Parts: sequence; structure tokens; C-alpha cells
Amino acid sequence: MSDESAVQAGAPLLPPPFLPPPAPAVAANGVRRYEGVTYARTPGYRPRLLDLHLPATGGPWPVVVWIHGGGWADGDRRYPPPTLPAELLFGSLTDAGLAVATIDYRHSLEATFPAQPR
Repeated sequence: MSDESAVQAGAPLLPPPFLPPPAPAVAANGVRRYEGVTYARTPGYRPRLLDLHLPATGGPWPVVVWIHGGGWADGDRRYPPPTLPAELLFGSLTDAGLAVATIDYRHSLEATFPAQPR
């Protein structure tokens, strides 16, 4: 059913199931960083996003998934603890040949448990 026929039929419009990733930012050392990639959508909630850091050479790579702290109540994929700068954390991993995916999740005030990891 096309969007136009869905509107005429009174059906709700849903977001596309897949959005292409944005163009990567490329660092001087060749590491590619894709920011704000949608990895999950649930109607009624904000999309869950991830940032993907890829080493400069080779591939495929093993992937480290960084899930920020915050006890399901707060936090953001872009901000590791202040004692561990993002450049150091993610740079050390990509320099070692590992890809890094940093993800957001739904906070407990957005969705009742066990919805956060879904």
C-alpha cells in the first residue's frame, strides 16, 4: 500500500523500517565514524540510535558494543564517564583493530521495564 493510499484508507503512516546511515566523518588517521544511525524504532518512542567507529584498515572487524551507564534512568551514547574521555576510549579500541558501536536505549521514564533493552 502506498503512503497516499494509506492516508486515503485512514491507516497510520509508519516510519520506514530502514534508513540508510549518514555519511561518515573521517578522522586524520582514517578512522570512520557514523553518528546517529537508527538501529531500532518503536511507534510512540524516539528512535534508538548508535554511533559506529570503524578502524582505518581492513575489515570485517570484531565489534565492541559500548552501553553507557545510567541504570536505565539517564545517560547518552555520546558521553562516557568524565574519567574516560571518548577519544581515549574509542580511539584505543579502533587503534587495536576493533570496531565500536555505542548505543542509546530507552530510559525507564520513557518505557516501563523490560522495554528498555528491546
